[in-house]
Amino acid sequence: MAHCTFQTLGPATLIRDGNVVSLDDPLLTAFLAVLAVAGAAGVPETELQLLLTPDAKRDAARRELSRLVARVRELLGAASIEVRADQRHVLAPKAVSLDVDVLATESDTTCNEFLRDLRVPDAPEFDEWLSAARRRVRPRADAATRSVAVRGNTIRRGAALAGVVAVLSVAAYLVERRSVGFATGDAILVADVANRTGDTLFDQGMLTAASVALQQSGRARLYSRARLPAVYRLMKLPANGTPLDYELAQDVAERDHVRWVLGLSIGRSTDGYRVGARVTDVERHAEIADVSAAASTKGDVIGALDDVLLRVRRTLGESRWALRGRHSPLPLVTTASLEALRSYAEGSAAWSALRFDHAQELWLRAADLDTGFAMAYGSLGDWYYYHHDRAKGEFYYEQAFKRSDRLSEWERLRLLENQATYRGNTDSSLVLSQMIAERFPSVTSWYNYGTDLMRAGRRAEAKASLHRALSFD
Repeated sequence: MAHCTFQTLGPATLIRDGNVVSLDDPLLTAFLAVLAVAGAAGVPETELQLLLTPDAKRDAARRELSRLVARVRELLGAASIEVRADQRHVLAPKAVSLDVDVLATESDTTCNEFLRDLRVPDAPEFDEWLSAARRRVRPRADAATRSVAVRGNTIRRGAALAGVVAVLSVAAYLVERRSVGFATGDAILVADVANRTGDTLFDQGMLTAASVALQQSGRARLYSRARLPAVYRLMKLPANGTPLDYELAQDVAERDHVRWVLGLSIGRSTDGYRVGARVTDVERHAEIADVSAAASTKGDVIGALDDVLLRVRRTLGESRWALRGRHSPLPLVTTASLEALRSYAEGSAAWSALRFDHAQELWLRAADLDTGFAMAYGSLGDWYYYHHDRAKGEFYYEQAFKRSDRLSEWERLRLLENQATYRGNTDSSLVLSQMIAERFPSVTSWYNYGTDLMRAGRRAEAKASLHRALSFD
């Protein structure tokens, strides 16, 4: 087990064998802090769930806690943390040392530097714990000196390596781009899910989740399925009832000048399920990715899909830095409940088919199945505003934004823009429309921004935005 020092005064830093270990995950930092302060007494699983993931359903909270345990063992060693039979989580005595002393009881003095910059979104219980902990800790006499020395050495090493890292990163990125050829704004046609399980629960839900995952990218845009009937007619295929399998999707893409096709699959395996994804470059008639991940249970399928699509985005040339900044776990921003996801997907299909009452019923059911499903609440907000019920529209938007940590950035901005438009706040709507276009550039986002500018009478800017849209299609 490596010797580690957890520096908590100011920005949280983990030092292992003299080297700085990245702590860019607020939940991981908070998890370590709670266990380190608790010491040999440990912390019960239920208390950790309340502190760190108060809004998550029990299964999702347990999965998140398991992830944090695995991450601690990866950083500090396999024996660094113990989960006892009573579900108490305890750090091993020598797993980590703190730069503060922990008092048995709270005092009247507050150590405001303790985890000064740590923020855990939508976790008021953790904020209360942190306030109490700051009255139980005292800086050690040598902590400040040691912290400055270690960080100074780190900065010097970082400066020496920065140029090399930058050159290698740029070179690697350029090699990826040359070998793949995917460009920002390129369209991806997602085929129907090849479901080999015999369980229809996976059909629409996985497709919807995949769309959410790809929309987080900011580089890729989804091919609109509204174009399929017209292309099918050109291909002399029935517009209704023709499944879009992986092979047909490639023919459609070639006919409609779309270069990239993504095929998803799920099948049963000896240990549960196997989720797969393939990507074809239609222009070169070459399959450039074929990745898969295992899922032990139905509840793990969306997490496995998330893993698979992250590797797809990496294959398409997205950098690790971009992935880190533009990725929220799919079970969080959608739902780990496949039943809730199916209801949401079927509700979206009903909305597109103008069967509004049916859409409402399905979205309400999705929210009932997972009370933390922020996207379902947002869709209900859209539904009620569209039907001129402002009070209920505001209520459901408020419920969605209360769960903002369960919204992807794209979905959050979209809801904010819709809300501003429904409220008649034209200036706010324009600002949000511009943010969406800049953060998620595509023919659709720049076209929408251009039309919003036209409505506002800003013709020159509208023209520039529409020209920008044409650059993508």
